[in-house]
Amino acid sequence: MISMSVSDALRQFASLIHRVRHDGERALLTEGGAPVARMIPAVPAIRGAELARVWRDGPHLGDEAVSFEADVLEARSKLPAVPSRWE
Repeated sequence: MISMSVSDALRQFASLIHRVRHDGERALLTEGGAPVARMIPAVPAIRGAELARVWRDGPHLGDEAVSFEADVLEARSKLPAVPSRWE
C-alpha cells in the first residue's frame, strides 16, 4: 500500500490515480502522519442483465438440496417452540 501525505497526493494526483486504477495499488493518504483517507481501485458495478446471466449459468444444487431441506425440517421439528414476546 502506498502511504503519502495529502499534499504529496495533490502534487502527484494523475500519477496516483494511474497507479490505483491501472496497477491496482491502494493508497493511504495522511495529514500530519495521521491517516485521513484511502484510495482503492473501483469495482465495476454488476448490471441486472449480467446478474441474471450469472444466476442462470451458475452451478445449481441437485438432489443434495432436497436432502438438505429434509434434514433442516427434521432438525427444526425437534426444537422446542419459542414463545412469542408479544403475547
